[in-house]
Formats: sequence, structure tokens, C-alpha cells
Amino acid sequence: MDPAAAYDLWSATYDSQADNPLVAAGDQLAGELLAAIDLGGKVVVDVGCGTGRLWNLLLERAPARLLGYDVSEGMLARLRDKYPQAAAEKLDGYRLPGAPEAGCDLVISTLTLGYLADVDAALGEWSRVLRPGGDVVITDLHPDMAARGERSFVHEGRTMSIRHYVRPVAALEASAARHDLEKIRLHEPVVDDALRPIYERARAVDLFERTKGAPLLYGIHLRKRR
Repeated sequence: MDPAAAYDLWSATYDSQADNPLVAAGDQLAGELLAAIDLGGKVVVDVGCGTGRLWNLLLERAPARLLGYDVSEGMLARLRDKYPQAAAEKLDGYRLPGAPEAGCDLVISTLTLGYLADVDAALGEWSRVLRPGGDVVITDLHPDMAARGERSFVHEGRTMSIRHYVRPVAALEASAARHDLEKIRLHEPVVDDALRPIYERARAVDLFERTKGAPLLYGIHLRKRR
């Protein structure tokens, strides 16, 4: 399925799903990367914001503005239910309408980049809205794991596969460099015993055993050069 259509379908149950190992591990990784960044009084852009999964974490850090963007109107509707005053818009392409040029302090994008056909266009737009010295935090399914199979969810007993792209992390780093974004930190956590409780809660121990030792995610912190 196209990501927009897939997440429209998934939106009805997305927040009520049993523990999803990728989502749980991704939220943990995003929190670790964000811990080093001061958000107080800052302008934060969340690309692929979905239902606002990370918004409690972001809002408790007291940003001046939080702007959300997503391709799925269904996911955005859920976000607005939870955050009625949310500034959130449906994405059409890579342009971020309403984000001030060179006026944003952080762009965060979690579990989203692999769905984008043109990462270079996305990073170019994110660099455009960032002030010099602004930060980018990205997490996503690791390409080694993505190459093993599909990105999917279960809807009414059927497995629905979502179109995604498999790209080396090095290609992302090269694209970032072309847009004046330098790497500050890169994490590539593997499936190990520290993550086993997440898989147990999801009743996915078989998946844990099959993928143990493989990189599950990557998380990267970039900064726009001054």
C-alpha cells in the first residue's frame, strides 16, 4: 500500500495496538537523542508526526511552537483529537508550509524516512527551514532489517504491507552533507536482551530470536552548519 492510504487505514487502531517492538524501541532511541538538545522556547517541526506519539515528550520540554506534518489525514485527525490546539498539516510532497525559513530550531522525523521516495528533497527542505546551528533528529528502521522483509501492520486479520525504500545509512549521511547538515551522533542499536521485554509484551519472541544480533534501528543527530 501507499503510505498515506496505509496509515489512513491503520489510524483507527494505531494508538491502541499492543506493544510494537519497532515503535517502542524507536521512541526510546528518539528520547535518548533528544536528551542532548534544549527545546525550551524553540520552534520544533515533527515530520511524520502521525497521531502525536512523541508529542507529550516534546511538549514537556516547553518549546515555543510545535508544528506537525504527515501524509495521512487519518493520523492527523487522531492527533487533533488528543491535542485540539495542534498546528498540524497534511503533507503534499516535501514542502513544509507554515514553517519559517531559517526560523526553526529542530526537525524531528521518527520511523518515516524509509517511506520517502526522495530523501535528498526532504533533507533540502528541512535544511531550508532550519536556522544555522539547528538540529535534525531522525530514527528509522535500519536498512539491514528493512532488507529482510516488509513494513506492515495487521488490519482485520490481514497483513497489510506498506511501500518503503531500503537505503544505506551512508547514503543518508552523504545527502545530509550536501545540505550543510553535519553528523553529530549516530546510533545503530541491535536486537539484544535489553530489547527482549519489548518483544515479550508484543508476543513476538519468535521474531526476537530470528533477528537477535541484527541492527533494528538507526538514529542520527545532525546539525546545520553555521
